Amino acid sequence: ADFACVLLVDLASALAYAHELEIDGQPARIVHRDVSPSNVLVDELGNFKLADFGIAKSALSTTKTTRGAVKGKAWYMSPEQAAGKPLDGTADLWALGVVLYEALSLHRPFDGATDLATMLQVIEGKRLKLIEAAPHVPQDLCDVVERLLSVDRGERYASASLLLDALANIAPPASTRRRLAAHMKELNATHRPESMPPRTQAIHALDLDGSAHDTVRTAPPSEPTRTRTTYDH
Repeated sequence: ADFACVLLVDLASALAYAHELEIDGQPARIVHRDVSPSNVLVDELGNFKLADFGIAKSALSTTKTTRGAVKGKAWYMSPEQAAGKPLDGTADLWALGVVLYEALSLHRPFDGATDLATMLQVIEGKRLKLIEAAPHVPQDLCDVVERLLSVDRGERYASASLLLDALANIAPPASTRRRLAAHMKELNATHRPESMPPRTQAIHALDLDGSAHDTVRTAPPSEPTRTRTTYDH
């Protein structure tokens, strides 16, 4: 749960920056639309990064999404995204809640037999509560995730900044990030191919109980790997 709290704080900070960004004095109102594990990187300092703004949408964009087109991954879509409705930053907060739920329970909250079945579960809010799926998770952290996963976007945190304020009492100690950094350095030393340049960082998709998936993503420190996944419906 401690590593998950680091992830929560780091991604909430990234979303706060994106959502509040101004361009030429005008709020850009960027919505990432694809907050999901494959777009989360972690470096050797124990810092989580939100990558791939490839399908992000800005209020200042002149490009319009085709009506009825849904972009993203079905498992992490908010109800309004799955229904093809207009989005705001609370859609990203929903997806962050899904990522945290999965990290803490090792199960997706919404996982139908097909993408359509999954999106119907999302729209109807059909899932186990986190405390049922992961009884070991502290109640205050469960409460945060449950609020993020409110079907009614008005019941979620109104912004990523307000979410950060709410995390003041459950933020992990500094030693947690140091432990994560040590863990990442150990993994990098174990998994780094001999042919890889010495300054190349290995980016691992972590289970936040401290274990790692077999997949290893690598990127130079100055330019993190970017991937793009788009689902059109």
